[in-house]
Amino acid sequence: MTRESARCGKPSSYAPAVRNQEGKETLPSDMEAGHASLALNPRMAGYLQRSIGNRAVGALLHNGSFGNGAARTTPAIQNEHALPESGSVIRRDMLKYDQIPDPKTHKRWSPFRTPKGVGRETDVEGAGAKWTTNVTWKAADHDDGVEMIADPLGPDHPLGSQPGKDGVWNDKRKKQEERAGNNTEYVAGHLLNDNLGGPGNDARNLAAIPKVANSQHSSKVEDKIKSIVNDHHGWVYYKVWTDQVQDTAARYKPYYTSALHCEWHQLDPVNKTPIAGTDGKVDIAIPPPSYYNTGNTGLQSDPVLNGAGVNKSDKGAGAAWSRLSRKEVVLTNSDDLSSAAAVMKPIQTVLDQMGVSEYLLDVDHGALKKSLSSITLATALSTDEKKANDIVKRELKVLEDLHTKSKLADYPLPDELRWALEKAPQERKKRFDTVMNATGDLYKMIYEATAAADLMSDVQKAFDQEEEPRQNVEKMCVRLIEVAVELKRQRDEAMKSSLSLANPFMSMHGLPGIDTSQPFPDQLKAVQELEPLNVQDMDEVEMMYAPMSPYRTEMAEEETTKEYPGFIPRGSRTVQQQLRSNQTKLKSSKFLSGMKKHGQPYSSQQAHQYDRKLIDLIRRHKSPNDLLVPITVLRLTIGHEVPQLLLDYVNARSSNDEDAQEDAKQKIRDSYAGNGLKYQKAFAELSRQ
Repeated sequence: MTRESARCGKPSSYAPAVRNQEGKETLPSDMEAGHASLALNPRMAGYLQRSIGNRAVGALLHNGSFGNGAARTTPAIQNEHALPESGSVIRRDMLKYDQIPDPKTHKRWSPFRTPKGVGRETDVEGAGAKWTTNVTWKAADHDDGVEMIADPLGPDHPLGSQPGKDGVWNDKRKKQEERAGNNTEYVAGHLLNDNLGGPGNDARNLAAIPKVANSQHSSKVEDKIKSIVNDHHGWVYYKVWTDQVQDTAARYKPYYTSALHCEWHQLDPVNKTPIAGTDGKVDIAIPPPSYYNTGNTGLQSDPVLNGAGVNKSDKGAGAAWSRLSRKEVVLTNSDDLSSAAAVMKPIQTVLDQMGVSEYLLDVDHGALKKSLSSITLATALSTDEKKANDIVKRELKVLEDLHTKSKLADYPLPDELRWALEKAPQERKKRFDTVMNATGDLYKMIYEATAAADLMSDVQKAFDQEEEPRQNVEKMCVRLIEVAVELKRQRDEAMKSSLSLANPFMSMHGLPGIDTSQPFPDQLKAVQELEPLNVQDMDEVEMMYAPMSPYRTEMAEEETTKEYPGFIPRGSRTVQQQLRSNQTKLKSSKFLSGMKKHGQPYSSQQAHQYDRKLIDLIRRHKSPNDLLVPITVLRLTIGHEVPQLLLDYVNARSSNDEDAQEDAKQKIRDSYAGNGLKYQKAFAELSRQ
């Protein structure tokens, strides 16, 4: 038995369908006759009872007709929640599958993303009114989100987004990672989760926090809110706020997010007051970046949990919730929605043609309702598939960029990409099999209906079309990897002939030679790691740094050191000596570009000459001895060397010894190189006296 026949197999208790000349299944002849205005006979009643339940049969008996061609003014299954006074169906403004644009002709999800946090309006069970998600944010502080209040938050929320790669939130994340010594990963954490409509392009909704803290926020809070709102279609009051303090152990005492506070409760459907027993509060303390810079990992303390709601994620007794029709969509994330929309559209078409009420999910048609829910769940991408897709898309951009720059041979194939290219198709096939099995169960219930004849093939076709772009990304990635491997092979072959010239060339540029006793791959790697100093770049750096004052030099070097941790400061060396030292230590000339980049802002500044300024300050002071105490105190902040030179000059001034004064001033000038920042601090402090 084939996979498709197994899925589409019909139970023996069902009357067999026959195929017409085009190969489509149709109803048996006694059920086909007069189909346009078919009276409900016992056999059809039995079929409907098995497929969509007794209430459907009751509705059909009441309405008196069922069929594709008959003119209809009421759905086959009436909405139980129609207003009794007028009999009209309660309107809903939730997004529906048939409103989702075709990805081939439109930006599919863009219309449903909004940073405003306003929902589409939804009826609330028991409230007799429509509610709309409403989210407000306070202004960001130090580029981090401060407060988000969703009052209320329901299944009508807009579509959120992942943090964008460009923006202050990403800059802040990178800075915090650097301050943490790159010992822990930082993320731009959402205050309002993207699966709940939280935007990833608004600094008010993002905070740079350690990944471990974000994981705690996800498991202790967000999973519960998503379950209430997205899975159970409930409504909540939800607030998230942060604390911003300075990292006092760090050099510049930068601000960071020190805590994440979350509280929520479900709402009364009549007056939106809290429902008892649904409240939750979670406080997550976040260590400063300096904590991780010393080698620590994780959080310093476990999250503090309070309230009955922290262990619950259901609708809750008497809480507000909305009934969704079979066509309505809760906007979670574009990956899952794309897959669900592709599969559900042909299924919804079949149910429409069968005359099944749009409000099927409002009433208890257990088998069909359960089947549709199973299909929707089956379309969701697994965590591994999403991770693999993200890796493939990210690495494809890297490959394309290298290809544009004719540097594909330099691409190091990461192990995680190998894993992703293998994992993504495996997970996609699992999802396809699960979707088709779930659709097969639905088909077994409704296969006798003419409209359902092509259901399985239509769903498969829609699924394949939706997955085609993902497959194309993987294929392009594989092609570029193959090109990269071939180019690398050709380059390595060419380099074999140049190894004999490598040592003389490296020696000429002051670099250590290659150990020719190593295996060839190791020699090749050593040659690739060693880069000769670019003479033109070296001249530019010398011209830029040579006239710079020590203070400006040190400020530029501080930025360079962040980019190249092993960078050797200039101190009292010449620029030429400094460059040679760094070339030998770093085994690379790339630091030259960093020096030029970071030196540019300071090279254009006027020289500060803090050595001359300190000398003039002491010389002009009416009572030089008054400076003895503040200079001595400076030893606590900048060490002994500079304060001692200043004390020698003060003492020489007090004794009116001109020779001693000249000697002390010259020592101050000579010591300025390598102590620019200390001289600046000394001048700033003594200027206050």
